[in-house]
Amino acid sequence: MDTIKLFTIMLRIRIFEERVRESLYKKEIPTPCHLYLGEEAVAAGICLNLETKDFIFSNHRSHGHYIAKGGQLNSLMAEIFAKETGCSRGRGGSMHVCAPEVGLNGTAAIVGSGIPMAVGSALGFKHLKNGAIAVPFFGDGATEEGVFHESLLFASFHNLPVLFVIENNGISTHLHLDQRQPNKDLVQYAKSYRMKSKQIDGNDALEVSREAKKAITYVRTEQKPFLLECKVNRWIGHVGPNWDYHVGNRSEAMVEDFLANDPIKKLEKYLLNYGFCTSKEIETIYQTIQQEVKESYLFAINSPDPKPDELMNDIFRSSKL
Repeated sequence: MDTIKLFTIMLRIRIFEERVRESLYKKEIPTPCHLYLGEEAVAAGICLNLETKDFIFSNHRSHGHYIAKGGQLNSLMAEIFAKETGCSRGRGGSMHVCAPEVGLNGTAAIVGSGIPMAVGSALGFKHLKNGAIAVPFFGDGATEEGVFHESLLFASFHNLPVLFVIENNGISTHLHLDQRQPNKDLVQYAKSYRMKSKQIDGNDALEVSREAKKAITYVRTEQKPFLLECKVNRWIGHVGPNWDYHVGNRSEAMVEDFLANDPIKKLEKYLLNYGFCTSKEIETIYQTIQQEVKESYLFAINSPDPKPDELMNDIFRSSKL
């Protein structure tokens, strides 16, 4: 396991998100943003073990997945700022990003919508026999959508190479899991479809990477699906830069516990304690990424807006309408 690379990916997501959060406070960003702060270990730990040919499918909280799979910071920041130089040419904003060159073929804000797309891609991979796998990332709320169960059933019945990844922060948008479902262990759903599965600590980057590698190897070699439930802490509220204390589903004490269980600080401590790198080398990584993110911000704010007369280009229109 390349622990320094794992740490670097996580830190790149963190610093990028902090820059976005600052811009949200300043009202520089015109699109809604769902931040990934606190959940970095999942995207980094899983994508580190994937290949470029593998497809991932994300959701409204997509920045971390985009960065972990290798998407360019300039293109992502510009898209968030709705600029022509963005990865979706400013048409999609934060919730609709893409980087097909690294295997991220688009994200969608419809809850659970990436799950069947991943299954469809896996079906194609199986017929092509190209050794690729599909990985949909989705939250606990998506497990309450019918398409989640239909997709697990179809993938299991047809033995498709899909790694289903639940990022379970326990509160969906605003409502706690124990107020919505009779079983807090979402990994149990896999048993209904005779699918192998595992529940892991999504705040432990080393565990995520280790278990992801095992699961990915299984999916790729056995050509069968696997479900991985990652228990995570979402630091910020559902959407925007605020803590959302006023909503009533999270207290300051709860968030303080989240911050104390920071997956990046835990991995940084591990790297230092076991001699993977020095404090000076850690500081260099911080400075390098801070500069990368600063440059992406400057690139975004200095990029042109989409031209109004081109906004209807590249839009599909049915001949029946």
